[in-house]
Amino acid sequence: MFRFTLNAKELDILQALDKIASAKKSLAAQSLLLLEVADNLTIRLTAFNDEARMTAMLHPTEVEGEGRICIEPKKLGALTRAIGDMPMTITYDNNTNMVGITTPNGKYNLNAYDAADYPQADKVDGLRYDIVAEYISRGVKATAFAAATDADYRPQLQGVHINFGNSALTFTATDTRVLAQLSFADFSNEETAEVVVPTKYAQMMASFCDEVGDNKVTLTISGKTLTLNTGDIKITSVLVAGTYPAVERAFPHGLKNRAEVDAQTLRTALSRVAILANERVPAVNISADATGEIRVSTIDEDTQQNASETIYGATDEPISMYFGYKVLVNAISVFTGDIIMQAVDATHPALFVPAQNEQHTRYCVLAMPIMK
Repeated sequence: MFRFTLNAKELDILQALDKIASAKKSLAAQSLLLLEVADNLTIRLTAFNDEARMTAMLHPTEVEGEGRICIEPKKLGALTRAIGDMPMTITYDNNTNMVGITTPNGKYNLNAYDAADYPQADKVDGLRYDIVAEYISRGVKATAFAAATDADYRPQLQGVHINFGNSALTFTATDTRVLAQLSFADFSNEETAEVVVPTKYAQMMASFCDEVGDNKVTLTISGKTLTLNTGDIKITSVLVAGTYPAVERAFPHGLKNRAEVDAQTLRTALSRVAILANERVPAVNISADATGEIRVSTIDEDTQQNASETIYGATDEPISMYFGYKVLVNAISVFTGDIIMQAVDATHPALFVPAQNEQHTRYCVLAMPIMK
């Protein structure tokens, strides 16, 4: 039997745990949440599936007893969200095998399940990297949008590639039409490694790193898994097998055409112009001349409907390129402030970079053009 009291909002982490428990699974226990009450006033919540395992630790001010049970995460999560910002007491009675939840104005009883067969976590032991949490959060958010989402793509492209180099930490994702890469040059480590993390788990890790800020977290590569440990959150993901493409070959050389424009202004112009683009193949044209005029246009060759907008920035040599609308919108989706578009010609990928990179960082996005 055990009993502990906390605010229902402290169990918001159940939403993430339920995503793990609801994902790909082959065992009945994977649909359940493991709840452990330890004698050191710590509550441990664990969920797992065939690809990932997550444990969250809570620290209530009032804890009595200890024990280990399983419970349905979806119902517990829905109930605590409905209770909201309110104190509640959770009690497990092994005589009734029920979990009771008591609030100032309600009582709720949920079924408990035997935890004897709930699998223990594998030991995490391998290459360990202590990294500023913000790097992981920013690295994933700046690149994951470019990862492939179609199951027809190579598995390696359906994830975020992380390269732990001697002198840089680099995040990369691509679906072959858009490639995004963010490097932190103030990272150094003697042992190098590279992994590909499934996009959904990379994004989950990034969200937890958001809460840690500029403090350090630990990433451990152990066999075929990567584990993030923030202190109170531990999430392990199976890595994508295989070799990541040599993306450096995709970067164009001899860039000579350059246009600089505000990212939000360009996104707004694109959204309006694209309304009249061809529905089957929505293509947009970006053209610039030496006067600083940048023209965003489209024409539906089936109906002859067309649209164009002129925005102003800074240009040197004239440039004109066609892109798929979604490709271009994705390519500039995470930029803020002014961006620079550079290209060799209309047949090679366009390179988008911030007008000003932060110190020790390098961010760039490649977008493949289409031929017209």
